[in-house]
Amino acid sequence: MSNERERLVQLDRMANNKTQKNKIVIAHIVYSFDEIGGLENGVINIINSLNSPPFHHVICSLKSLGELQQRVTAQNVSFFSLNKRDGNDISLPFKLFVILRREKVTVVHLRNWVTLVEGYLAAKMARVKNIIYSEHGRHFEDLEDCKTLNTIFKRRLFKRVDTLLTVSSELASEMTERYLVKRSITVVRNGVNTKVFFPSSIEISLRNSLGLNDSDFVVGSVARLAKGKNYENFITDFLANQKQNVRLVIAGDGPEYAKLEKLIIDNNAQRQIILLGNRDDIPKILRIFDAFVLPSLSEGLSNVLLEAMATGLPLIAYNVGGNPELIDAKGGFLPELGDDHSFQACIRLLAEDAILCNTMGKNNRLKAEKYFSIDSMVSKYRQIYTKSAQGII
Repeated sequence: MSNERERLVQLDRMANNKTQKNKIVIAHIVYSFDEIGGLENGVINIINSLNSPPFHHVICSLKSLGELQQRVTAQNVSFFSLNKRDGNDISLPFKLFVILRREKVTVVHLRNWVTLVEGYLAAKMARVKNIIYSEHGRHFEDLEDCKTLNTIFKRRLFKRVDTLLTVSSELASEMTERYLVKRSITVVRNGVNTKVFFPSSIEISLRNSLGLNDSDFVVGSVARLAKGKNYENFITDFLANQKQNVRLVIAGDGPEYAKLEKLIIDNNAQRQIILLGNRDDIPKILRIFDAFVLPSLSEGLSNVLLEAMATGLPLIAYNVGGNPELIDAKGGFLPELGDDHSFQACIRLLAEDAILCNTMGKNNRLKAEKYFSIDSMVSKYRQIYTKSAQGII
């Protein structure tokens, strides 16, 4: 009997050793994990889907952790906040190094320029052999502001990371051209959970609680309120061009919130424009909208456009970044950047044509289901992480 028990214990140890050997520990290094944005939403979707062995996830936030932790439902996750000081913080690579070694990380995934240098140095010090870098938006300020040193760092590190990813074909092409990249860049488009974001009857009680009438045409937007999202100019144009029954609702917070709030108050437009701040019920918020707008000056492949598409809304966004890969003539409008008059005209057209709104919304829902499912995105990341851990790519 004791021999049988010893044999079972030995088998259990062998199985545990095999599991540990095959374990894929991915360090997701992000600048912040405090406020929701497209990048953070994508990370959460990936982790919540790759929620079982052999995967284990380590989220390293260079700045801070916040309520976003609660959106991570997977149990195979460790969280770390490095509390980066303002400006250059030479302690960051060493803090990251300690975490990568202690957690026995096998794959480091760096996201955007703000994590590239410190993350790469830490991964090399920790002897992590598999480094992935992904670009999630058009972050080319080094080129446009003539920051030569940053450009040199990017070009050199783009050559040295094991895998280069972007979220759109347009972004991959622009990176290749502007940074003289002579290697392949893998495109993994964002995906949307069509079981969470879906068309439904309008949330009447929610609309009423916000002071919206049944006769109002509600234009909605969801974003982190940063300068590049262009809401200050958009609100000014909106007030000059739209009728009172066309209401604008914006969900999100960020550094521009106070300025936008003051702009609305100064124009006595509190009834026509509603700032919701951060919300944890975005699927419901989207269902109070009649149309969705995103006035950003640049985009990678917008998660929130995908969510609005899956909700069955017509879309309006500028013809920048990956927006043309999401929006076609059957589902919305793509005015050229700078043509603010056309942007506002598209809103008026939808406000006056309920049939067009409905048709575009249905086309967008079908497109989201067919081409942008979260399952497709996660499958590609599963393959990339597995091959990377095995040293295949």
